[in-house]
Amino acid sequence: MLERQNGQDRTPPNGGPNWNLRQPLVHPGPRGVAPQPNTQARQPQRFALFAGVTGSDLAIIFAAARERCFERQEVLFLEGSPMRRVILLSSGMVKITQVGISGMEVILRLNGPGDMICAPSSLTRITHSESAKAIDTCRAVLWDVPVFDGFLDRFPMLQRNFCKLLEDRLQNLTERFREVATERVHRRVANELVRLVRRLGRPVDGAVEIALSREELAQMTGTTLFTVSRLLSEWQGIGAVLPRRQSVLVRNVEVLLAHVNAEPTGTET
Repeated sequence: MLERQNGQDRTPPNGGPNWNLRQPLVHPGPRGVAPQPNTQARQPQRFALFAGVTGSDLAIIFAAARERCFERQEVLFLEGSPMRRVILLSSGMVKITQVGISGMEVILRLNGPGDMICAPSSLTRITHSESAKAIDTCRAVLWDVPVFDGFLDRFPMLQRNFCKLLEDRLQNLTERFREVATERVHRRVANELVRLVRRLGRPVDGAVEIALSREELAQMTGTTLFTVSRLLSEWQGIGAVLPRRQSVLVRNVEVLLAHVNAEPTGTET
């Protein structure tokens, strides 16, 4: 596996990762302890992108790939930078952002395991239209753009899955836009929390943790830090959530939705 050393990628002495899908990628353990297989990295079929793709085709696809680790808060790429690689996230979470004319950063989406960092439509571009930053330590699989573009032409099932991921992403953006235009802020924030619980939540002490700060949650829902803080404090009082410094624990989705749905509708933000 490629490792980070002094800010650079370093290839192990054995020449790189073993992309034989019949063999698990193995991480060497401490001296005297048997190496442990990274089973998450060796199960590509669990990702929607590779659903229905045959083992022989996967072997060809992954023979051209390499793995890389991104540290917390590391920038994967910047808006306007040359697009050179397609990135599939295998663990961790990455936020995709754009900066408006006023200089304000907006979170367009969060990516988790199985998500493609680059949208399918972006393969025809030469520069990134967005920026990407790791929220926590991440592992990813990388392909050069021309190589992966060739795989889309060569393997119809891969192309179909790729287009389906784009369709799902557009549907999610449409839903969020509708909420900004028609829903009051408490429902927007609650709906976004529920979506994040289902997609990217991590079980912690009987609850589900979302590794997102209040400011980031405000950016995703088109509101202010003050409003998000007020809402989370209110929902903490009914036992639905527990705000933390850099995350939110969702304790009871049903209680949260029942609470916000009982309030009047409208477009107040």
